Amino acid sequence: MSEEKSEYKTPGKTPGEQKPDEPRGLQCRVCGCQQLEVTHTERLRNGTIRRRRTCRHCGNKYVTHEHI
Repeated sequence: MSEEKSEYKTPGKTPGEQKPDEPRGLQCRVCGCQQLEVTHTERLRNGTIRRRRTCRHCGNKYVTHEHI
């Protein structure tokens, strides 16, 4: 039997640029947890989306802005 390796995929990067040890997504700056819960989402006038997030582990709060 042969083992299949799952490829690490990051949008916008070619396979040669991808690194398996590179963290994906948002990460809590305090505890390093990647489980951030969105508590509020708001679309701003300039088309930006503002999301309020809370870390499920330590409770630290963050605000992110997504530019579309």
